[in-house]
Amino acid sequence: MIVFLDIDGVLHPDPANSDQAFCRRHLFCKLLSARPSIQVVISSDWRFHHSLIELADFIDPGDASLKRRFVGITPALPGAKHEYEGRQRECLQWLNTHAATKDCWLAIDDVAGNFTYGSPRLVLTDHRTGLTEQDIDTVLSITR
Repeated sequence: MIVFLDIDGVLHPDPANSDQAFCRRHLFCKLLSARPSIQVVISSDWRFHHSLIELADFIDPGDASLKRRFVGITPALPGAKHEYEGRQRECLQWLNTHAATKDCWLAIDDVAGNFTYGSPRLVLTDHRTGLTEQDIDTVLSITR
């Protein structure tokens, strides 16, 4: 299972102050520990400013076994950032490029318009809080 991960509004509130940065990462690491088959692809705009290794360190500064499961970043497609379903197009392009199955993926994001309306592949977080236990339970139920 591939999980496309946004950061702002998911791993911390958006906007976040310095004390809030990555304050929800423990929940994401809990998810990874519960589902060893999950591989993570960063779909966040953070990918424009940081390498995959840096992003994995921000998200999980301790556990090397979890960091190995960060396998890529989505491509930046022209115009995708500002169009409806743009992030979904980037996710699908990553799946195509890596010959990954299109049946085994989901995205965790705080912007519904980044994906097809009502998509069952989107776990939508509240940008004001980021991930919650309920969001993690939703992902766990999808990834059984």
